[in-house]
Amino acid sequence: EFYTNISYENKTRDRNHLICLAMTDEGVRNINRLQNIAVHNRYYKPIVSHEILPDYTEGIYATSACSLGIIGQMILKNDFLSAEEYCNWFADIFNENFALELQMHPEYKEQSKINNGLVTLSEKLGIPLTVSSDAHFLDESDRDLRRIIQCIAWHKLYKDGQDSLKSNCLGNSDIIRMNAELSGFDMDIIEKAIKQTEKIANKCNGNLCDTDRKVPDFVKHDEFNKFFNELVL
Repeated sequence: EFYTNISYENKTRDRNHLICLAMTDEGVRNINRLQNIAVHNRYYKPIVSHEILPDYTEGIYATSACSLGIIGQMILKNDFLSAEEYCNWFADIFNENFALELQMHPEYKEQSKINNGLVTLSEKLGIPLTVSSDAHFLDESDRDLRRIIQCIAWHKLYKDGQDSLKSNCLGNSDIIRMNAELSGFDMDIIEKAIKQTEKIANKCNGNLCDTDRKVPDFVKHDEFNKFFNELVL
């Protein structure tokens, strides 16, 4: 998941999300290249500019991401013309390897507006729908732990943190169906999106270029424990 912006000249903390999945080994390499570029162009967060994105799309399947994706943001602003333009642009630069990402968050009312807009765009433009749970933790019981971690990262007190949506837990098709029903979403559409998600997953076969262990062995820690034990004894 990348943070994107229109241009590197546009220095703003506003940024959008974009999901990139590696279909091939070249897709893995291009994701690595984009990450390297993003880090070198960091502005509060690593940023990928729309200006350079078309040069690194080979082997990548992309989706419109969560409500913070630029298409979702245009829908929330009722700017459907711009949303349509971005749909066509992404579909073009990724050579039709692009899908509109539904998410089922019954607690987040604006998600319904985004989902309805994505369905309309999909029907009009012929861009397929996929679905995700936007997972940030394993199950609902981990929601509080994520809030603690966020508060540490953001230097906030626990009382000032934000609760994550329960539907942000690690998903599967049954959980997505359940949340779709709770959201009042069309179940025929969600079934098609689940099937499309499986098709996309089967396309993504990129291998990590280097699987060697990168985390060092902390032998100094063992030496410290030995020294400490001898000191105590």
